[in-house]
Amino acid sequence: KTQLSAQKIVFLPAAALLDGQKGRKCLVKNAGKQLVSGKQAECYANDQIGYDLQFVDGGKTYAESAYPAKLARDKVIAALQKDPTDPEIGKLQEQAQRLEGPALTLFRGETLRGMLLTTYGFSQFGDLGQLTSIILFVLGALLVLYAGASFAMSKRRQPQARVSTASRSA
Repeated sequence: KTQLSAQKIVFLPAAALLDGQKGRKCLVKNAGKQLVSGKQAECYANDQIGYDLQFVDGGKTYAESAYPAKLARDKVIAALQKDPTDPEIGKLQEQAQRLEGPALTLFRGETLRGMLLTTYGFSQFGDLGQLTSIILFVLGALLVLYAGASFAMSKRRQPQARVSTASRSA
């Protein structure tokens, strides 16, 4: 909670949700709230960031956008090495920048999305650990009660006197 709160991520208010987001229950439920839990991190990663990234570069993934951007940068480098005064270099640089922008946006979005989903995953471990500890404490308490009851029952039982065969023959 502390680390998520420090990021100051706030869900969009309900009025700012796009039509495609209004049907996503977790976005509506958390509208306007600060992101502070693992479950909220999952919601924000999938339903906010994941949805937004569909509109970057025509729905392409980072991998689909990054490779053409790299090829365009390579063309610029090759042209500069061949002839730094070539007038086509400006056009190649513009093309590389145009391709680089969406690739960087997708990279940043997918990186944050991945971090938030990792946070969600670890929160699941924490929740499971908490549930396990409660179950173990209850079992421990039951064992203590059982041990106490067994001890009390053993004190209540009177030992039966054994009659030896020697005392019978007398």
